[in-house]
Amino acid sequence: MGTLSQTRPGPAATKGLLGQAAGPAIRWFEDLGLGDLDSAGGKGANLGELTRAQLPVPPGFVITAQAFLGSMEAAGVRRALAKEVAGLNAGSPEALKAASERMRARVLEAGMTPELRREIEQAYRALGDGQAVRVAVRSSATAEDTAGTSFAGMHETFTNVSGADAVIARVLDCWASLYGQRVLAYRQAVHLAEEPSLAVVVQAMVDSERSGVMFTVDPSSGDAGQVIVEAAFGLGEVVVGGKVEERTMKAARLHAYGEPLRLEEIPAPTPGEGEVVVRVLGAGFCHSDLHVMNGEIKIVPHFPLTLGHENAGVVAALGKGVTGLKEGDPVAVYGAWGCGICDFCVSGQEQLCEAPRWCGLSENDGGYAEYLRVPDARYLIPLTTLDPRQAAPLTDAALTPYRAVKRALPVLTPDHPALLIGLGGLGQYGLKLLQRLSGVRVIALDVSEEKLRLARALGAWKVVDGRAKDAADQVQALSGGKGVCAALDFVGAESTLALAVGATRSGGLVLHIGLAGGSAHLKPLFTSRFEVSYEASLWGTLKELRELIALVEQGGLTLVPSEVFPLEEINEVARRLKRGEVGGRAVIVPG
Repeated sequence: MGTLSQTRPGPAATKGLLGQAAGPAIRWFEDLGLGDLDSAGGKGANLGELTRAQLPVPPGFVITAQAFLGSMEAAGVRRALAKEVAGLNAGSPEALKAASERMRARVLEAGMTPELRREIEQAYRALGDGQAVRVAVRSSATAEDTAGTSFAGMHETFTNVSGADAVIARVLDCWASLYGQRVLAYRQAVHLAEEPSLAVVVQAMVDSERSGVMFTVDPSSGDAGQVIVEAAFGLGEVVVGGKVEERTMKAARLHAYGEPLRLEEIPAPTPGEGEVVVRVLGAGFCHSDLHVMNGEIKIVPHFPLTLGHENAGVVAALGKGVTGLKEGDPVAVYGAWGCGICDFCVSGQEQLCEAPRWCGLSENDGGYAEYLRVPDARYLIPLTTLDPRQAAPLTDAALTPYRAVKRALPVLTPDHPALLIGLGGLGQYGLKLLQRLSGVRVIALDVSEEKLRLARALGAWKVVDGRAKDAADQVQALSGGKGVCAALDFVGAESTLALAVGATRSGGLVLHIGLAGGSAHLKPLFTSRFEVSYEASLWGTLKELRELIALVEQGGLTLVPSEVFPLEEINEVARRLKRGEVGGRAVIVPG
């Protein structure tokens, strides 16, 4: 957790209904007291009193009720919301639900002003001294929460929120909870027609195994002779929220194509019959996920979705009927989950399933989260010597080239070189595996001088700079003018596939592995030689992953270097990968 900055951003004034200044939008705890109930709400005002009394209160700030009203006014929905609340007369649960959904949608669509968003971002950065800190985002009812009325437990509270974007999203959710079904029912029951308003507290988190609240007066009877303590395991939201205790976890989720991932607190999975929940200790960040996030590959069946299909960790919970595993066992997760009944699945090629249920790329959430539900224990490969963070990239970044090289083995011969295009994480494993499994001479081609130096260090026979205008001629010359026996394209762009097709000798094989959006064009006598085969290779089988992990653990294949990042930095990892700044493989560590 970051330290509390001594430098506070200056307060910004919001505008009231008639345009007059309505006070600062952001107020720090040390500036608040009981006289600020109408602005900071009960929680905010009391936290201010405790801070000013120099009690050990975790630092934080309040987004005032005036900031909420100002944002609704700026969006042109404040009058409509106030009018609908004043005239609320829902005669049935269905009508109340419809009114709640309508008003909540208005608030979320209205959002907040750009000025307020900047103020919150600035305050959040100041809270962590420039670092992304975990915070609680808590609704704080204002002056209408009095001795005669109480909204305790009715508005939203969120814990373990990290990152400015996530904080802003949770503030909007708190605002929308002003118009929750339970809140509206209560307002109608006690005949409250005043315009609702709400402050929101943003406070640095303190880890706790148990939390609670103590009442010096029995809240149900008013008896001052009793002290009542309510407590629960965890962070205490179940006590004040009146909720059934629910285990939650951090996850990075995709809400729409073209957007960064959002860090959220969501329910942790529990295993059903035959299922296993894995605590994720490593999740490889794959270039395919970048294509999905950008909308270049539109296969997401619903939003939001937790991405991440390269996973490893330890067994956290076992469903009924699972045998051969126990809690704490380190495992790698095979991610190409299939339907189990199509021809491909029953033949062991689940990655080619006609109705795929892939981890993190279908209706099933992936591993950019603290926990992962695995639908069948057979998808788990026990690890004996590998650390899960090392094993995670093997489930795709090494498995995909392992299958591709195996597919190429029938045409790989010592008297003709093979061509490998693209020396990213997959290409590096491809180079290692070509040498390990076949002994073929490898011509490595890339547009990065650093990657070409790496290829030489890894044992490539020759290297070619793909930026050179005569790159294709160089490959032909290195093959003695006869062409390569196989071309493995780990990029998959239009230009690289054209080079691969043109470089392959008669009877050779072109393997299309990368997913950069290109297509291969084979036209004998024009773009290709005769009897050149083409395959679009995909991932690998469960059996092949078992073989691969055994190969690594027995010392037959060395690992490609990886960089480890916390879940909070996942969007920065995506930006670095897009810029080509990840040398080997990036591994996300959610826990």
